[in-house]
Amino acid sequence: MGKGYSAHDAVSDVAALSALVGAKLPQDVLAKHAVTSESAFARHVSRLKNKPMHDKLLAKIPRKQLTSGMAQRIALSGLGFADLKLAFERNGKAGIDSFFSEKGADGQPRVTRTASVIQKLASFFEMPSECVATAPVLPAAPAPVLPPEKLALFQKRRAEAYDIPNPEYLAWLLTQSCSTSVENV
Repeated sequence: MGKGYSAHDAVSDVAALSALVGAKLPQDVLAKHAVTSESAFARHVSRLKNKPMHDKLLAKIPRKQLTSGMAQRIALSGLGFADLKLAFERNGKAGIDSFFSEKGADGQPRVTRTASVIQKLASFFEMPSECVATAPVLPAAPAPVLPPEKLALFQKRRAEAYDIPNPEYLAWLLTQSCSTSVENV
């Protein structure tokens, strides 16, 4: 645009953005990408509703195979860990690909068509069954400096917070050689 403005000043930011949008984008393009406050609120509510599913996906699948953003997209599509596991058991990588690339009403894929994302997730389910445990892989947390008895209580409460049915199983899992599945613990 060839104009300067005062950065980090709200009024100047709005004026500059208004001039940029008005000068560069046709109204039909703006209208196509505009959102109403109602639609923004509905999207926020949808994210809040799907947060438990998002958190469980991240608790069960290591970050090498699933990013938080992709877990969000999976949760928003209505898919959970059990759905992904079943799809993989039935048809391998193609099962996950089928779920993820299914087209919605808007013509966009349900989750993604990106082959590398699908491959990373499939590689998680390809691990030996004892590594794809029913107990989730917990996100990394700073190591607390606690006496052993308080540390045990902390670990038990943390396991309960992540809905681990059997904390002893997690302890056993940590002693196994499946380092990929417990890397973030």
